[in-house]
Amino acid sequence: MQSKSTLHIHILCGDSTYNRGDRANLASQINLLQTHFPGSRITTSSYRPEVDQDWYPAEFVRRKLPLSRDEIKCLRQADVIVWGGGALLIDNASRVKILYWNFVIGFVKIILRKPVMAWAHGVIFNTKLGLAAGRNVLNWVDLITVRDQNSLDAIERARVTKTPYHLTADPAVLFTPDDPATGAKILQSEGIDYLERSIFAIACTFTALHNKPNRLIPYMIAKPLGLVKEDHETLNKAKSALNDLATQLIEKYNCQVVFFPTYPAPWENDNKYFEDIVEMSEYGEQVTYLKYDNYSPNEYFAIWHHIKAIISIPMHHAIISTTMGVPCLNLFYEPKGRDFFRAIHAEERMMSVERLYEEGAEVVVKQVDSMLENWDMLSTQSIPYFQDVQDQAMGNITYLKQLLKERGLLVPHED
Repeated sequence: MQSKSTLHIHILCGDSTYNRGDRANLASQINLLQTHFPGSRITTSSYRPEVDQDWYPAEFVRRKLPLSRDEIKCLRQADVIVWGGGALLIDNASRVKILYWNFVIGFVKIILRKPVMAWAHGVIFNTKLGLAAGRNVLNWVDLITVRDQNSLDAIERARVTKTPYHLTADPAVLFTPDDPATGAKILQSEGIDYLERSIFAIACTFTALHNKPNRLIPYMIAKPLGLVKEDHETLNKAKSALNDLATQLIEKYNCQVVFFPTYPAPWENDNKYFEDIVEMSEYGEQVTYLKYDNYSPNEYFAIWHHIKAIISIPMHHAIISTTMGVPCLNLFYEPKGRDFFRAIHAEERMMSVERLYEEGAEVVVKQVDSMLENWDMLSTQSIPYFQDVQDQAMGNITYLKQLLKERGLLVPHED
């Protein structure tokens, strides 16, 4: 099925500018759209379009809040708006985030009258305001797909009645990184000798420690304005737990531990937190962190070719580990990570991050040890279920094609 003329798809995406996991999500999304709508024009926005323009095969314009002139221009020109993926409709970090999307989608639907697909959404409604605002915006769009069971439950709880919705999966499960040579080059440039000792990676995000559902102004805006204070007690507890985890991994496996900051945004202090952990460590050069953020998603995840095992707090790093067959224990902090490992029947490879913070590193290392000891069996038994999830991710394209066909934007007999 092909477009009658050059199809223009505009992506209203999530936090892919700075979130390394969401970058893999966006890369897979663009690849799917290019593959199934060859010759189409794909546009999206970024806070750093000059960087992202070289990282993805799409056109980037500058992103501003609520919308930049260039974004509005793309929205006006587009034939269809693909809204997502990622966790866009969530109220566990700010009261106003869902209200913001009500404004944007309301403008697109009511003023511009464009078809909108909510693509592979992660949805969290923890407040009455979030539930009501989420119901409103989802009843405006033309089609909804969600990436996990918790998101599906949230939509059903919100009583979305005017828009068809479907459970699919996160497109990141289809992501393919660059070759091992690219990953080796990055490690060398970071001063990490992957040949001397095996690498145990810890992918970490601190956002959940300062995101609060009752926050009126989102952290990314409030922090630069000096409107929030760091919770030093909670942060120090987390840093101490991560240092203990690195120490116990080194003592058990004689490895090196590399921390991966996964949200290198200007309003975050991830690098500073990891510097603190490195200074705390008694193992010197055996503990380090990835310092630079000048790698495309395909380059960055090529590092996984050289990782022995990874403990991942963010979900997308756990997903990419699964696609590449790298042993991964997910310390989930939201239902999305739990739902993914349940979907691939790999519950023994996940636990709540609170267990690290409350029970200590021993419980995590014990689970890692069991995972590695039984890895051949564990990885093999999850393969058919993971393939099912990949098939579900392709459903995002299937449903988008149906929407375009209904709008007369595709020629049915050419499919």
